[in-house]
Amino acid sequence: MKSKLPFSALVRKVHKYTGLFFAPAIIFFSITGILQVFGLHEAEGGRPQPPAIVAASASLHKHQAIFPARPPRKPAAVAPGGAKPAEATQEKEEKAPPLSRVLLQWFTTLMSATLIASSLSGVYLALKFGRDRAVVIGLLVAGVAVPVGFLLL
Repeated sequence: MKSKLPFSALVRKVHKYTGLFFAPAIIFFSITGILQVFGLHEAEGGRPQPPAIVAASASLHKHQAIFPARPPRKPAAVAPGGAKPAEATQEKEEKAPPLSRVLLQWFTTLMSATLIASSLSGVYLALKFGRDRAVVIGLLVAGVAVPVGFLLL
């Protein structure tokens, strides 16, 4: 008679397999999330144009497309007679972000870095100590191939 897998062993197996499948996405979205928290994916606020890979990965993170259709920008407001209003002509002063925003940015960065480290350590442990190395590699490959396949549809 075949013995049943104990519930805790089943939970560990499901956790391992789902973790391996989603590890590539967790790492990707954690990295792109850090870039976005600090606005490094945009050329606004006097920042230079980001590298194409950063802009494309941020677009994938935000819009689930590498190069989404962009909505048209609204033209600047023009006062009667063709003159721009006083606010539009003055340069905006660069103010330091409030402390709460800076603290939340760094908290989010720490959380993302921890997710990356946890995912990488889980992959390492699965490869180093797992008996089913082919399954581990297959799940990692599938974790990359499935979203890339969806993107190419």
